[in-house]
Amino acid sequence: MPHRPSIAAGIAVSGAAFGTLTFTIVLNYCLRNSDIGFPNSIRIAALIVAATLGIANVLIRTAPEQELQAAPLGPIRFTSIFKDLPYMFLVIR
Repeated sequence: MPHRPSIAAGIAVSGAAFGTLTFTIVLNYCLRNSDIGFPNSIRIAALIVAATLGIANVLIRTAPEQELQAAPLGPIRFTSIFKDLPYMFLVIR
């Protein structure tokens, strides 16, 4: 199956927006309903979060194994940081 990161990002963003809308509507309904009350509203919200997190954990896959190359170790030189004027102005400001 080919990798399509742009489609995956689009699904994630649209799912986040849809989840935000539905979650707030459900929580608002539960809080305004006097029969449910605040403690049970929070329990319902926790159940929704746990259920969706469980589904996400089941569906997620790990990235294919790749050979990692170690970065060459050597002395760390911080002098180049102080020569970068835009960075210095950002830090000092």
